[in-house]
Amino acid sequence: MSARMTAPPAPGTPEDASTTLQVPAPAVTVAVLAIDGVDIGPALEAVARQAYGPVAVVAVGRARDVPAGVERVGHLPDLLSQLGPEREYLWIVHGDARPRPDALRALVAELERNDAAVAGSKILVEGSVDVLESIGSATDAFGEPFTGLDEDEVDLEQYDVVREVAFVPATSVLIRRDVYKGLAGLDPDMAPTSAGLDLSQRVRLTGGRVIVVPSSEVFHRQDCGHDPDSWRERAGRMRAMLKAYRPVSLIWVAPLAVLADLIDGLGSLLVGRGRTLVDLFKAWGWNLYHLPSLIGDRRSLRRVRAVGDEELFRFQVGGAIRLRRLGGELGERLARAFDQESSDSLAGRVRAIGHRPAIFTSIAALVVLAFATRALWTGHFPAAGMTLPLASTPGDVLFAYSGGWNPAGLGSPQAMPSTVGALSAIQWLLFGKGGFSAIAVTLTALAAALFGFAGLARKLELGLAGGYAAGVAYTLGSALAAVAGAGHWQVLLAAGALPWAVRACLSELGKGRPAIGRVALAGLTCGLVVVFLPAAAVAIVVLVIGLVLAGQASWRAVGRAFAGVGLGLLLLGPSVLGGRASLSLDLGVMPSRLQWWWYVVVIAASLGAILLPEKGCRRVGEAGGLLALSGALVAEIVTVPAVADAALLVAAFGTGLLVTALLAPNSGRAWLRVAAASGAWLVVAGAIPALVGGRAGLPPDAWSDRLDFVATLSSAPGTERTLVIGMETELPGTSRQVFDFEYRLVTGSPPTLDEAQLPEAAAGDGALEDALRVLAEAGDLRPGAALAPFAVRWVVVLDSVTALDEGLARQVDLAPRPVDPTMRVYENTAFLPRGQAGEEVSWGWDGRGYSGDPVSGEVRLAENSDGGWGPEAAVDDWAMTVSGSEGEARYSGGGLGRALAVGSGVWLVAMAGLAIWGRRR
Repeated sequence: MSARMTAPPAPGTPEDASTTLQVPAPAVTVAVLAIDGVDIGPALEAVARQAYGPVAVVAVGRARDVPAGVERVGHLPDLLSQLGPEREYLWIVHGDARPRPDALRALVAELERNDAAVAGSKILVEGSVDVLESIGSATDAFGEPFTGLDEDEVDLEQYDVVREVAFVPATSVLIRRDVYKGLAGLDPDMAPTSAGLDLSQRVRLTGGRVIVVPSSEVFHRQDCGHDPDSWRERAGRMRAMLKAYRPVSLIWVAPLAVLADLIDGLGSLLVGRGRTLVDLFKAWGWNLYHLPSLIGDRRSLRRVRAVGDEELFRFQVGGAIRLRRLGGELGERLARAFDQESSDSLAGRVRAIGHRPAIFTSIAALVVLAFATRALWTGHFPAAGMTLPLASTPGDVLFAYSGGWNPAGLGSPQAMPSTVGALSAIQWLLFGKGGFSAIAVTLTALAAALFGFAGLARKLELGLAGGYAAGVAYTLGSALAAVAGAGHWQVLLAAGALPWAVRACLSELGKGRPAIGRVALAGLTCGLVVVFLPAAAVAIVVLVIGLVLAGQASWRAVGRAFAGVGLGLLLLGPSVLGGRASLSLDLGVMPSRLQWWWYVVVIAASLGAILLPEKGCRRVGEAGGLLALSGALVAEIVTVPAVADAALLVAAFGTGLLVTALLAPNSGRAWLRVAAASGAWLVVAGAIPALVGGRAGLPPDAWSDRLDFVATLSSAPGTERTLVIGMETELPGTSRQVFDFEYRLVTGSPPTLDEAQLPEAAAGDGALEDALRVLAEAGDLRPGAALAPFAVRWVVVLDSVTALDEGLARQVDLAPRPVDPTMRVYENTAFLPRGQAGEEVSWGWDGRGYSGDPVSGEVRLAENSDGGWGPEAAVDDWAMTVSGSEGEARYSGGGLGRALAVGSGVWLVAMAGLAIWGRRR
């Protein structure tokens, strides 16, 4: 390489002929870009040895020990004022580049001969055997470079032809002075490759040509931080794309770029590159920060643009390059898993499955999970029990969760459950798409449960193959199916994080930075569990104790479990830390009891685990069976739904451990191995019922469209409520009981998750119960008038309720409306709006309070009275009145809840940051 760096080309070679210059030669200014921490002396020496002598050499940036005769400027934009008309070209060279002596001569000759505006050099990696870094590039629509080079490809002159390209990197680029000044030069905020892409695209949009000159060779040390996969390069490519495209192109390119970024980031997690997703958010954040300068650059480019975006499309390849790269990496890993040195045949690779059962079980587990959730993949999310769709306005729900008014039922200052806050935050991050958010979170949780349990099995050294089968038994087995069948959707979400939380608690801390990161990771994963099911905090500790007794960790793991749970509980914010945790325990109906055959199968499998010859497998199997049976028995005894859910979560986890132990490789006799595997697969077979409906055990849809008549017939949305009467298992969310039937108020169509759990009963709830008692006893001919103060316009009675038949037959102000054959619907002819401001004016709920036309008097709000309302709130029986002069009424009594909610969010980000920081190398 040193010979190539110093020796000019031999006379008479084609290179010599191609670089013969006419006199007078164009004047060239060389700008050597200083790199932080890099001595640019060798780069300046290489420039001084050029066969084509430049007019001036300028060191740009904070360069040290610059020799005499070399000018200095602080920043690249400052160079523009020094480029007078006598200097025809500007050669930009990075401070860590080493151009050959004839590099500049070749650039000038080819740029002149091809009438181009920009010419780039062939870039080779210094210190290697002529490994190519760049010979010019094409791009995709998102600016991702496509060099066409293989990894570590050696320069054998296979690309030595001058050609037009999409862009050349800024490591070594020659540009006409007038073009450079007209475009205001390189973007100083961009990384090297993306800066070259941005400059080249702007040149081409002004009608100039961009070429690569292979006879101009430059060796690059890459001290400038050159890394095509770095977040700075990704951010620069985003900026170049946003700067160059016209609005009509950005309309379709920008959304596709976001989607491609998300797929790339999430897919990279499968190959162990979690940094990609982090870099994605850093890159978009960087572009948001630099948005003002981007707008200015777009305006400047618009003034000199000569061609349309089709000029950029001309050098683009189809598809998304980084998704191709991700797909290739995934395919390569799968191929390696199937590959055997002894045979490259298809039969040999198929036989490899027998030697790598983890491949078969992982694929089979994914197929089972996909089949079990097939109804969710079609975009249909069921509405039944506590499984209800998310509201269309997540911002309003977050406002209510963080200290606003809880509108469920007749309203309350009691905070919503933490599940509502967490899911609304996720929905807000996913651009408010409620249906997509619910399905995406559910599928992600189920996949996390499957892969998390497999990872835990590998950590316990019990075999990855059995871990995937155990993941199916845990995720879709009878225990979790009993919970899901009751409509307790949030428990499935907690189950997704539980294996990761247990695994984090089992990991030894180490010292220093890793210890902090692992404690934060334990807090983060435990927090994700307790946010969706606070009662599961005990389950985490119980499971860790069970694994400690099985000899899989020391007792210090129990301390880490308590620490992780304690840190995770800080995420619960106003829902629990505010002192009102009752909603976290009230999940409506109890989960169904496990069938007798489940106990028989688990007991038989546990007895089989006792016979295992391997001590580690035997102890894990014994612990799993004990956890499964004890969890199921606790669920039979308790009467609090959330506690029963947590117990069944322990039972499900125990069955997973039992299956893992039974399927782990052991040295026992053949009959024992067959018996153990048979017992394991019998336990796994408990997942079959969850496959039937394609909803992962969730109940069938009951309320998605049954109340559509409310929206159709409503003349003023937000001013009315619907009273739904039926059995507890039929109603959406939680309910209250009168005689032998249940009832609840609903404000939307369909009911949404934010109103699923009724807050603690207040004065208004007692008055509503009294009105229903009178109706059930047939003691009032005008029940509509009795229900009017509660803003009840619609009364829906399910066919299972007969106790109201006599009272409904005698009444005169509830008009039957035949809108659904499965229920009786009545319209209240004496209806009063939720916000009553005289006979002509009504106020309605707007998501954060009440609003309507201003009035001079008072407005009655059909909400449980609370002193936090204003302006000028006063009690009116169980309800309240406010002044109507401002045209709105707002609740401002949740200052503590607001602080707790914000603190929870900050704490979540802090733990995530510490976990990532502690894992970095």
